[in-house]
Amino acid sequence: MSPKKKKVSKKVNKRKVNKFRKRFTLKNIKKTLFSKEALKVYLVIAGAFLTIILGIFGWVAKDLPSPDKVNDRLAAQSTIIYAANNEPIWEIHGEKNRTLVDFNDMPQYLKDATVAIEDKDFYHHGGFNVKRTVKALIVNTLTKKKEQGGSTITQQLIKNTVLTNEKTYTRKMKELILAIEIEQMYSKDDILKMYLNEIPYGSNAYGAEAGSKTYFDKKATELKEKNPENLARCAMLAALPNAPTYYSPYGQNYNDLLERKNWILDLMVEQKKVTQEEVKAAKNVDLKKILINRSAIDGYGDIKFPHFSLYAKEKLVEKYGEKMATQGGLRVYTTLDWDKQNYALSLLDPKEDKFGLVKTIKNGGASNAGLVSLDPKTGNILAMVGSLDFRDEAIDGYVNITTSRRQPGSSIKPVVYANAWKKNWGPGSIIYDLSTDFGGGYKPNNYNGNFNGPVPMRKALDGSLNIPAVKTLYLGGITEMLDTANSMGISSYDKNRTFADANGKAISMTDYYSLPMALGSAEVRPIELASAYATFANMGEKQDINWFTKVTDSKGKIIDENKPVKGKQVLNPEIAYSMNDVLSDNGSRAWVFGANNYLNIPGKKVGAKSGTTEANHDAWTAGYSRNIATVVWVGNNNNTAMKKHADGSVVAGPIWNAFMKKYADNDGWEKEKPKGIKYVELDARTGKKPVAGATTVKDIFPSWYKLEEAGGTTSTFKIDKISRKLATPNCPEEAVEEVKISNVTAEIPAQDPSYARWNGPIAAWASSHGLSAGGANFIPTEPCDIHDGTNLPGITLSNMFDGKSVPENFEVKASVVAPRGVGTVTIYVDEKAYNTQNVGGGTYSAQIAATKGEHQIKAKVRDAHYYTATSETVKISVTQIETTLELEFVSSLNQLVATTNSDKITKIDFIGVKENGEEKSLSATKDVVNREAKINFTNNGAYVKIYAIGNPGSTDEIKSNEIEL
Repeated sequence: MSPKKKKVSKKVNKRKVNKFRKRFTLKNIKKTLFSKEALKVYLVIAGAFLTIILGIFGWVAKDLPSPDKVNDRLAAQSTIIYAANNEPIWEIHGEKNRTLVDFNDMPQYLKDATVAIEDKDFYHHGGFNVKRTVKALIVNTLTKKKEQGGSTITQQLIKNTVLTNEKTYTRKMKELILAIEIEQMYSKDDILKMYLNEIPYGSNAYGAEAGSKTYFDKKATELKEKNPENLARCAMLAALPNAPTYYSPYGQNYNDLLERKNWILDLMVEQKKVTQEEVKAAKNVDLKKILINRSAIDGYGDIKFPHFSLYAKEKLVEKYGEKMATQGGLRVYTTLDWDKQNYALSLLDPKEDKFGLVKTIKNGGASNAGLVSLDPKTGNILAMVGSLDFRDEAIDGYVNITTSRRQPGSSIKPVVYANAWKKNWGPGSIIYDLSTDFGGGYKPNNYNGNFNGPVPMRKALDGSLNIPAVKTLYLGGITEMLDTANSMGISSYDKNRTFADANGKAISMTDYYSLPMALGSAEVRPIELASAYATFANMGEKQDINWFTKVTDSKGKIIDENKPVKGKQVLNPEIAYSMNDVLSDNGSRAWVFGANNYLNIPGKKVGAKSGTTEANHDAWTAGYSRNIATVVWVGNNNNTAMKKHADGSVVAGPIWNAFMKKYADNDGWEKEKPKGIKYVELDARTGKKPVAGATTVKDIFPSWYKLEEAGGTTSTFKIDKISRKLATPNCPEEAVEEVKISNVTAEIPAQDPSYARWNGPIAAWASSHGLSAGGANFIPTEPCDIHDGTNLPGITLSNMFDGKSVPENFEVKASVVAPRGVGTVTIYVDEKAYNTQNVGGGTYSAQIAATKGEHQIKAKVRDAHYYTATSETVKISVTQIETTLELEFVSSLNQLVATTNSDKITKIDFIGVKENGEEKSLSATKDVVNREAKINFTNNGAYVKIYAIGNPGSTDEIKSNEIEL
């Protein structure tokens, strides 16, 4: 017997709870937290934490260099950059250009501008800025990157003198300790003086004196006079140290330099160093008029592959700082493929132009072109040609067009569609290509001004239709498209970027560019577009753009190594596969570009898209195979328009085609086809579930796609197949179909604010096609006006008559009259259809094989409008005729010709007989064409006679006559 359970009084439990609640009051909590016992615990914890921190700093400080070494000068060593095959492509010489200047001789403008942009609290901290350091630590920890800067001027001085620019927390701690020591050893003015004498200003100029001489041919003391020109000069100099190569006034980012210079001037006003009037005057100074007139290509005499080499240097400076990058004796091993780079250069060589591609460029009214190629699997840069000629200043050849922002035109459309396919859309989705007002008077046109009604997205994208692209951007979401593009490597597309509107108000990128982004109004860099297309090629897995494999010091010790890593899946593989299938579909493209276009490479599996901006300012072709992604740009750096015919497929396409033809593989993506991809059949006019009798299209869709049910009437209508109007008694039976009619409405819900603007053109289109426009239902309201019982077809047998005797294989000829155009002609043997052909002319013939005996022959024609006519029926007699094989030697042509009267003979062998009786085949067995086979033959006394054998080795073998020689 189990023991009885002890009952617990509910009153007792309730009493305990109430007692606990009385103790757990705010007053008691405060008393506990601030008791002597609690304070002891806090002191122990704080002491332990302080001990740990001091221990870490002590461990870090043991290897610190002496702070008085900030005035030492190390010997500079050249940095060498190599291609992927270890061939050197540029040696960056390490000589420094520096002249020291006393603090009192420094321009006050330069001091104030430098402090304003680099460290506004410089005169108020003890070497490091706690707020900036903590902020940088938090951001870098959360983002797992080390890009947020928190360095003061003192810390920057240390980086440029006694420490490297490596981004590690250990170096940061060393930097903090040294900053505190230096602040104790030197005055603020001395620290700023050392900084201004040490900091790099680009072009091998270190310190304010060298910077001023390099860019303005003036000593630093000459900038002390207060005037608008000197204020502009000093603000420009202060803008350079952050990224001297990038902000070079002679490089391609001049506008970014101006923007940074003006920002510095505004900061100086905020910090009350200058007045608003002084800044206004300084902003009006034309920097180009006060800069030294020197070439951007000065000092690059021995550089090979200059655009890529300078790109690599810029990245080195970002990673290691100017001093380490140019004087640290680095050995930099890059990803640049020697063969691909040289081949790309040969395609775009303006001097030799052995491929004729530069001529094509110039015939199109362009002066420049660029090419960049990436490995989709690794993100490695394989080739980079930034212009036709680096040294041609007339075309701004030193500018690297592959890293410059340009409008992409239609080449951005694949990203727009890929974003929409994340929702309930896919390659086969129907979208209406009709003139549409998208609001604010924005009514884009197609390139040829035509509109095509309902089209599948596949056809719209491959045909580069504009209205469907704008609709697709709306359907997928503008901000969402920016996120998709950014995730695929187009960093220029950032929803957090702001732009100034007409009133100077900051607005988001989404609002600034809006729907025209679908047609490429927002600029991208070619290298970014290549990254996005490489992501398609890599089944949605994006690899960061990579330019190096390893960096060593001058003794070969590895400083940094870029090992292959798995990319980030930024696009669902089903979307990537769908896009690859669409962009490689030349048949879908041919209706606009023709079958023989430069976006297709026979024998290669490539996806491609061209792009042309409004007024032909930019021409693009971008595309990829499984192993390589390449983007080509053609145009003029000064943004002048090209000729009207110079679209992307015409001037950029041939370059892309030539490069990809050599390097693209043919692997394709079928082996990686995601399991979720499915085929869906849908109504070609509604894009919804087909009803009986509807015209349909079938295409691939992602797994999440759900086909919508067709709305509309359940009534059945008899429709003429040709006119798509109500059938009449004059309509042939074959031309009539019974259908249920589906509703056709805009691609967006009725409650969408844009619905009325989108749906109006659809209703108008329906009305113009004889369909009800009331609710945009495709219900015909007019009777068929094509079938009126006139212009009927006729057919007669021209070589057959009653009682005719024919062999087992014979020919039937028919004469056809069809005013509406011939559809099909069918020959009937004994009332059974024997042969049907689609024909377009007035005569028709067919070979018939029949058994021995009596047979009936007739012919039937169906014209293009389904009207039919039948010939008279004739009775013929088939008799068996002996098969013959005749051999003839045509001496004038030196040919042996064998002819037969039977289609059963399909192979013929020619035999030569020698004087000793030996027989030898004179050639390989020949196929019989039109009952004849022939070979070239010259005897030269080798044979005494010849003959032929039909169907050698078979049961039907037959021998011809012999010819004596």
